Amino acid sequence: MSCILVTGAAGFIGSHTVDRLLEGGHEVVAVDSLRTGRRANLAAAEASGRVVWHEVDITSAGALA
Repeated sequence: MSCILVTGAAGFIGSHTVDRLLEGGHEVVAVDSLRTGRRANLAAAEASGRVVWHEVDITSAGALA
């Protein structure tokens, strides 16, 4: 099992990517600024207990430090 980082995780494509990764048995670190995505898109994924959520803008210097 791998732990995979998904940026833009709360958007349409990102949330579906997270769902597929969880189906494949992976753990996911989900990152999104929520400028266009919605955290509600990850509700089922977060309920799995295998998603770590971070609301952050990755374009900000040092945001992921």
